[in-house]
Amino acid sequence: AALERVQVSTIAETRKVEAESEKLRNALLSSVSHDLRTPLASIKGVISSLLLEEDRSDTQTRTELLSSAHDEVARLERVVSNLLDVTRLEGGEVKLTLDYYFIPELIGNAIKQTGALLKHHHLITELEEPLPVLWVDGLLIEQLLINLLENAAKYTPQGSTITIHARHIESAWVDALFSGSGNQNIDNGI
Repeated sequence: AALERVQVSTIAETRKVEAESEKLRNALLSSVSHDLRTPLASIKGVISSLLLEEDRSDTQTRTELLSSAHDEVARLERVVSNLLDVTRLEGGEVKLTLDYYFIPELIGNAIKQTGALLKHHHLITELEEPLPVLWVDGLLIEQLLINLLENAAKYTPQGSTITIHARHIESAWVDALFSGSGNQNIDNGI
């Protein structure tokens, strides 16, 4: 009887975990479907406008519409890329490509890729010198910065200020973290 109770308890716990996983999966799917539908609807609207007003639209209007469609395609590419990255992370397939990167370069690339989203915001970059060179996966750090900038642009009112601040911090726990990781190439953390 005791073994049977343990077995029933184990099955109940497994089902509970499965239900929570399903709930999380559904929430993620709902969020992702919105992130996919929005750029697709914008692109479809632009193409419809161009087709309907083929002869009547002036060059400037056509250029603006095509630029908008281009920005939405880039946004859609980022969403799909993020989805693929998450899938690879969950599957344990991601292998870090570590190299040395300059912080201003990583930030600059992220700003360049989110320029269309940030055009209605005031962007300030405060990079305190000296900044160390980082031993990181540059593409993943850029993607992180892009996601942060996209969220800042998306969830703040137009005209608001977005500030990117980077500085070197000397901290004992950061030193211990990096020296304990077996990487002797990083000095004093970030």
